[in-house]
Amino acid sequence: MKTRTMNYIILSLFFIMSTLQSCDKEPETQTGEIVFWKFTDMLNCGPIEVKVSLNSNKIGTLNIDFQPYDSIPDCGAENCLTVNKPIGEYNYKAECYCGTNKNLIGYWTGTLNVKQDSCTKIFFDYNEITKQ
Repeated sequence: MKTRTMNYIILSLFFIMSTLQSCDKEPETQTGEIVFWKFTDMLNCGPIEVKVSLNSNKIGTLNIDFQPYDSIPDCGAENCLTVNKPIGEYNYKAECYCGTNKNLIGYWTGTLNVKQDSCTKIFFDYNEITKQ
């Protein structure tokens, strides 16, 4: 009888401990990637810097145009800005600075959606810049 009671207690404790441990686990965050790239060489104003923000938080800077110009990069490509973010909707803004004095000449804005395990692609074209 004592053995049966002891087995019941041990089994009950094991069940309680395993239940408590599973409650401590945080759910995995679902994420996706975003790649930003630019084509601004046609501005002919000297060194060009594009500062990119998501939801008003700076995430990085583009200094070199992605090449070849007629192709679309994948996430992680050279001369692009790639970030990993939780799934959801984001507002972006990219400010374009020109010349050695880094004069703000314009910007791009928009909304994007990050989907799980995907690569959202955002292109900054000098033809579509909003002039400052």
